[in-house]
Amino acid sequence: MRVAIISDSTLSHFTKALQEKTLSDGTYLELYEPAFDTGQLEIFDDDSSTWKFDPDIFFYHISSFNFADKLTELVEISEQENFAKTYFHDHALLLKKIISKGKKVIVTNLGYMVDRAHGSMSPLVCSELNSQIDLFNSLLYDEINKEPLMNLLDLKYISFCIGIKSFHDIRLWAYGRFPFSHKYTLDVVSEFLNIIELHIGAVKKVIILDLDNTLWGGVIGDDGIEGIEVGSEKLGYLYRNFQKFIRRFKNRGMLLAISSKNDIVNVNSAFSEVKENFLKLDDFTIIEANWENKAANIIKISKTLELSLDSFVFLDDNPVERALVKKLLPEICVPHLGDDPSNYVDIVSSLPVLQTISITSEDSSRTVLYKAKAKRNSLEKKSINLEDFLISLEMSCIVEELNELNVERAYQLIQRSNQFNLTTSRFNVKDLLEKDQSLRNDYFCRVYRLNDKFGDSGIISVVILRKEQSTLMIEEFVMSCRVLKRTVEQFIINDLVGLSLNLSIDALIGKYRETTKNSLVSELYLENKFINHKCDGKIKMYKLNLVKNLRLKTFVVGEYNDTK
Repeated sequence: MRVAIISDSTLSHFTKALQEKTLSDGTYLELYEPAFDTGQLEIFDDDSSTWKFDPDIFFYHISSFNFADKLTELVEISEQENFAKTYFHDHALLLKKIISKGKKVIVTNLGYMVDRAHGSMSPLVCSELNSQIDLFNSLLYDEINKEPLMNLLDLKYISFCIGIKSFHDIRLWAYGRFPFSHKYTLDVVSEFLNIIELHIGAVKKVIILDLDNTLWGGVIGDDGIEGIEVGSEKLGYLYRNFQKFIRRFKNRGMLLAISSKNDIVNVNSAFSEVKENFLKLDDFTIIEANWENKAANIIKISKTLELSLDSFVFLDDNPVERALVKKLLPEICVPHLGDDPSNYVDIVSSLPVLQTISITSEDSSRTVLYKAKAKRNSLEKKSINLEDFLISLEMSCIVEELNELNVERAYQLIQRSNQFNLTTSRFNVKDLLEKDQSLRNDYFCRVYRLNDKFGDSGIISVVILRKEQSTLMIEEFVMSCRVLKRTVEQFIINDLVGLSLNLSIDALIGKYRETTKNSLVSELYLENKFINHKCDGKIKMYKLNLVKNLRLKTFVVGEYNDTK
């Protein structure tokens, strides 16, 4: 991945630390940092070295010192009160220029400074430095919320955790325009790399939790339901506070599961009878409460959810259980939770793997989606055969063009999908919109929503196609693995065939680039009437010659919503 580092200050120490860190971790980033004080100018120059470098992503850093220097040069109070708006406008122009080229941007916010001319009253004074920093950050957050290509690196939070006086070293700024202390450069580097990993698909989707001495104090088997500690006071408060914190991960779209050495009857009773529990049974997608080892239970959870083990985080107070899972299932993130519940929130908050770069309206309903999936799996086991099961699901698929309402989820699906992802091209959202709007004759973007009798699965697939003379190239084909083997992929191919025939296309060309995670779809095209076509480097191509009555067997009914 190529990264351009743009700043209004000196970031050579950051760039060097980033290079060293990535090399030691076995990863590789190609970095470009313009000469001092030229980066912002290069953004507006389409022929500059920055654009010739062709970065995949920008790191755009805004210095609190520079902001403070310019603000404090002003004499008039009215100018000071409006400074943040003016300053943000200038940076917004630069950010919009980057985004206009379809590039992703990781942008920093401003951290507080020690300057407080009005003492404790400073937050009430609009012209004060930190008041203007708050205003600038607020404007920045509004922009990030509107623009999916922008992500925040929360420098303000980092400086809070370290300490403002330690993080901002005015001597380093005075002598070399270094915006933060060399001592804490690795903290910024680590935060940056965490966000980068999310951009390449390293996303955790499930938190698996122990119960005894993790979600509540005590052991049900020994202390009984009446003996567990959770509530509003003392030790019970700490456990209830941790439950409230974990519940927020469900709100953002992560799945919660339980792996506990307990009788399931006792577990059910604990949640139903102990009213002080903030988490309820419905908050968990799967509960494995038995006397099997926890690694075996986690494997069961993985198979039920049809999610890979590297998308799991396991939280348990017991070091023996943690060690077992680490040894047998090394793909899983197993942090050292310890046995002090007062530290649980801090430890989990600090886990880099639990970061996120996007939130959609569908995220909050993900538990419902996976519970519906579990019901489908149960029905499948009861069905006489697979065909009867698929018929009984009563599946319908809504086909849409890419639009402002579905673009965020489409972007998220493309970025996060690793298994059912034919090319892993990771098209960005802006590209999709621009290609669907301004290059309407050449590009087609299909978005698919799936419903069945158990509920709405939301957007489950995105396909990007490019017209090339008499053929239609499938440039990107991603689908949620939770609907795999339900003949949805056959429905989508049928839809693409219909689209092609309407456009008088002779053939569909499918692409496949092998990765370490997408072997699941290596034979997809060959299994669905495509034939080997050619290889272009690492990309294999498959061809489907189109005839009027070509149709794959599917149990999905289509609904079409303003598609081309």
